[in-house]
Amino acid sequence: MWIEVLLLGIGVVILLFLNIYYVLAPRNLFVTIVNESQCKARMKAGKFVDFLMPREGCGFDKNWNIVSCPNKRKRALGGLYWIGIPPFWEIYKYKFSWTGIDVNGEVVSHRHEILDYVLIVDDVYWASIDKAEDKNLVPLDIEILVTMRVINPYKALFHVQDWSEMVMNRIKPLIREYVSAFEFEEIVKKKQEKGGEIYGKLKGTGLIEEFKNSYGIKIKDGGIEIKSIDPSTIPGVPNLREVSLRKQIAEKDRERILVEADAERQRVLTLANAEEQRIKTVYGAVREMGEIGKLLRTLEMLEKSTGAGSRWVILPGGITEMISQILPGRTIDGPPAPDGGVWIKGEELSSLRNEISYLESLAGQVERRGLK
Repeated sequence: MWIEVLLLGIGVVILLFLNIYYVLAPRNLFVTIVNESQCKARMKAGKFVDFLMPREGCGFDKNWNIVSCPNKRKRALGGLYWIGIPPFWEIYKYKFSWTGIDVNGEVVSHRHEILDYVLIVDDVYWASIDKAEDKNLVPLDIEILVTMRVINPYKALFHVQDWSEMVMNRIKPLIREYVSAFEFEEIVKKKQEKGGEIYGKLKGTGLIEEFKNSYGIKIKDGGIEIKSIDPSTIPGVPNLREVSLRKQIAEKDRERILVEADAERQRVLTLANAEEQRIKTVYGAVREMGEIGKLLRTLEMLEKSTGAGSRWVILPGGITEMISQILPGRTIDGPPAPDGGVWIKGEELSSLRNEISYLESLAGQVERRGLK
């Protein structure tokens, strides 16, 4: 019998726990659950009482600033808190609008969502500034990211209607003023650097401290980032980014064409110099010989002689020496002939004559171009 009573009691406890966790707590009836990164305001008959915050190592001072509490122990019930008997005791709910960035980097807007908690960790908030004019009065559409968090939930809830919209609306005029001092291309090239400068300007005007002291909001050091900046779309007017991109492409093409043209010019000059040196070398050899005309006539006579029509012709020894001087490295293959001569085929004799004739024409170029 007692075993049945025990099992019944255990079942009742389990059902009660499940009812608390899945039914009462989500509806803030009698109890509530507070996540580690959040806190909730407990109210009694519409009047603020305190904040519920399970975050280990953190607590509140007398002004409800979140401060470090190293001695704060971990709660046995975790984030489960007793609220009180409804309807006298309740968790404060409010409408809140903000725009953030999801895990994929996409902009996600939340409009007038009803929340029962305050986020107390850093989060990234997004805002847009339309038609902010640059130094040249070009209208620009700017997207900014602001990393900030609540450090005093009481001020964030009860000192301002919507702290996110308030912060963004105070920042936007300053960014418009800042952008007006620069050209579009300069901001695009140094977006990250400009975001840091905007934070410095905010700090210099005292807005950073004002947000902290008046509204309990802390913007992270250097927590301003320009996500994107584009020229505003105006009907009938070309998009400035496209114009700028075309200009950059045209400049790159121009640089490439100039480099290629210079390389081609150098190549042509190198070839021309090489040809000039070759002509000078040939001319020197021809000038030293001084008998190239006689040599050509001799080769022509041999070619036209009775023996030229045969397969082999005797090339006299003196002629072979002259050819070796004018055409260094030129070899004449054939059996030796009397008096230091050499037997040569008729076809090779014609080839030699053509080569000597070409050298004579080069010598003529030297004379005409004054390269000697």
